[in-house]
Amino acid sequence: MDTITTWWETLTTGLQIYYGIGLISTALMLVQTVLTLLGADADVDVEVDTDVAAGGDGGSDLGLLSVRTIIAFLMGFGWAGAWFTEIGWSVLLVVPLAFVIGFILMVIVAWLMKLLYGLRQSGTLAFDSAVGELATVYLPIPPDKEKAGKVEVMVQGRLRVVDAFTNAGARLENRARVRVIDVVGPNALLVEPEY
Repeated sequence: MDTITTWWETLTTGLQIYYGIGLISTALMLVQTVLTLLGADADVDVEVDTDVAAGGDGGSDLGLLSVRTIIAFLMGFGWAGAWFTEIGWSVLLVVPLAFVIGFILMVIVAWLMKLLYGLRQSGTLAFDSAVGELATVYLPIPPDKEKAGKVEVMVQGRLRVVDAFTNAGARLENRARVRVIDVVGPNALLVEPEY
């Protein structure tokens, strides 16, 4: 520990600032990364209801300003500033280059976060995607929408067993091929026999 203190005291004030920013922001980034991997990161959504009569899109697709991207900026700024100062570059060159490298790291992290958040799924099945699909009767379906039967159908690339009704005048037996023609209710389909 005495060696670290001695090293710190030998640094110039500028280097102490750069290393301080770099070390603290790196520690924060590591904590955020560990919490994200453990599933303990927080998503904060703020809903604001406003009525604006102007055209255009007020949202930012990139999400450049967030706690994570600001920490990435500070990390890039701190470490780049320390490194350029250590190799003897002028302060007039170090500060702008540190800003540029910090900004580049900020954009990279924003882009990565956008990619990662794009992988999220709500888990809610959109039964509309099953309309037009062929299905197989799993449990017989009574005629004229009397009662629900069940069909096996592909919904969003997954085979699901779903409640189904039919308008047909005859009962649809087990293993019969049917076509989905509509969605009825939140979790049920309307099917017709496939001839």
